[in-house]
Amino acid sequence: MNTLLSALLALVALGVAWVGFSDYLRIQNNIANSRDQLVEAEASLAQVKYDEQGNVVDADRSRYQRAMSMMQIHTDSIRGSRAQVPNVYPFVGGGLLAFLVFTVMAVRSTRRS
Repeated sequence: MNTLLSALLALVALGVAWVGFSDYLRIQNNIANSRDQLVEAEASLAQVKYDEQGNVVDADRSRYQRAMSMMQIHTDSIRGSRAQVPNVYPFVGGGLLAFLVFTVMAVRSTRRS
């Protein structure tokens, strides 16, 4: 009975670690996508034309506003994603540690019986 319970808990702990790892991968994917969008917005901003006083010409005003808003949105997205990364580590580390502990318990209880 102890062996079965330990093995089941080890599998649950491995599942927790997998959920944490998949969340980490999702966050990294969001950061990569936001970086790509920032590069596109920066390229669009480089095409904006300015007049002699340094103001955006009327024909490019919508492109400028769109590029600046995209840069703001994706910069905030990267900041938010980076803030989420430390929340994933306890799930991955704790899940792997619990998996090892429960696996050792299952093996030891098997040897005793």
